[in-house]
Amino acid sequence: MTKVNETIPQVPTIPCDVAEAIEKMKGTFGATNMTAIMRSVLDSNYNGPVTLKLRSIPFNTLLAAISNGYEIELSPEEAAEKERKETYETLRREYVSIRRKQREWVSLHWKTAEEYRHLADGIQFAVRTLKLDIPEVTE
Repeated sequence: MTKVNETIPQVPTIPCDVAEAIEKMKGTFGATNMTAIMRSVLDSNYNGPVTLKLRSIPFNTLLAAISNGYEIELSPEEAAEKERKETYETLRREYVSIRRKQREWVSLHWKTAEEYRHLADGIQFAVRTLKLDIPEVTE
């Protein structure tokens, strides 16, 4: 539940079903008729599925979403895919960085270059074991 003094982002992130409900209400009452939309949310006589979806988020968040626009939350599948891509990119970036450092340190400090080689080999082993497709790492 939103506290009175809690700050709501200018452009909040809301669930997909609430975004669909907002768009449906905008289609019914007109995109700029925020008063009619808010009246239907506040009036206890309106208990349809669209209104109930709008009531599922804090009122301040709904108000900000209607007046300022909104971003839609990722579904669990989309969130998992985004996390997977970010992890792959982090692994790739770390691997490339470690291999670069290993080459730079070869001429200066043999022991440090060996440590970098072991780190890179460990990342490469994990990526291959998990059968991940990260081209720069699995080459």
